[in-house]
Amino acid sequence: MGDNDNKRGFSGLSDLASDINKSEKNPDESRGERSRHHRSSSNLQLMAYYGIDYKFGSYLYEDVKYKTLEDAINAAENCLGTSPTEASRSTSSASNTKPSSNGETDLKRPISSSVGGVSNGRDGGSPIGRWLLGLGIVVFVVWLMANGGTPSARTQSSSQVYTPPPSKPAVAVPATSRYYVTAMALNVRNKPSSNGVILSKLNQFDTVTVYPGSRTNGWIEVETGSFEGWVAEKYLAPGEGRVAYNNYCRSNISRPSNGYVFSQKQKGEHSLTIQNSPGNDVIAKLKDRRGNTVVSFYVREGQNVTISSIPSGSYKFQYASGRTYSRECGEIFLDDMQASEDPSFTNYEITNDGYSQYIASMKYTLYKVSNGNFQPNSIAANKF
Repeated sequence: MGDNDNKRGFSGLSDLASDINKSEKNPDESRGERSRHHRSSSNLQLMAYYGIDYKFGSYLYEDVKYKTLEDAINAAENCLGTSPTEASRSTSSASNTKPSSNGETDLKRPISSSVGGVSNGRDGGSPIGRWLLGLGIVVFVVWLMANGGTPSARTQSSSQVYTPPPSKPAVAVPATSRYYVTAMALNVRNKPSSNGVILSKLNQFDTVTVYPGSRTNGWIEVETGSFEGWVAEKYLAPGEGRVAYNNYCRSNISRPSNGYVFSQKQKGEHSLTIQNSPGNDVIAKLKDRRGNTVVSFYVREGQNVTISSIPSGSYKFQYASGRTYSRECGEIFLDDMQASEDPSFTNYEITNDGYSQYIASMKYTLYKVSNGNFQPNSIAANKF
């Protein structure tokens, strides 16, 4: 293959495509040219095989310029260990060409590149490249041994579901329960025996915390938030005391008559009159300076009541309004209860002007009136 033929065959793909187009336009004049084009295509395959490029009248192999294609192929042979004849034979036997739809030839060029002087061609590249390749294989094998086998084994193990080690069983904490007192009063002792020292007393419907595992011989240990001790289990019932108390109070609902007196410790000559407003019933009281109730009575809505037996003394007037009076639970309303009081004490006493004696007579109107002088203060229901 002459130097002119080489240049003719490798002047570039654009020149080759131009000549082929000419031959298609004048088929008779270009038959002799087609064989040269076929030879050029074979040379292009050799160049592609060895990774040789043509640029500016020279053949480049690994960035080294050669004047002829033969010199470039010989240089490639020295590096790859393959003769041009073997390369030509392998190229023709495993052709990478296929005709396209328009009659042109598509070339499948094997990929060959050089990075840092290391060739990744199919025959192993330069000695430095082969040395680096061997070093990489050794490193890869060491990595596999350090990570427990082949890559497929690692992939399989990484897909397994992680199972945490079994945890230590938690220490069982005895369940607690809430109980309330059913007796009117219940002693709390320091040990489960009637001979134990009394630590405190519980009232009916008081709520306690019970540890079920602490039962012994009819006694049970309880905790109230401020102290612990032992009580007789038969005087406890499961549940909250306030719920039990509310149920107990609603078990006997009855409306007292107007003027019904709940309690009166002493009697005297003075009088107290209450005029109630429409809407709610009222419980009225007089209390002394020690907080003791002197008299308490019931006034229905829109009604008046006069108590004419108030003893002498200094008393404060209190009243509570609401709905659903419970006879079982004492002087309270179960629904919508509101309590109020006169902010000052009133003296109930006999006076004498030298001619006559006078008794005290008080009157409270529990609704707004013109020129009224009673302005009650609200108080907590539990202070009524």
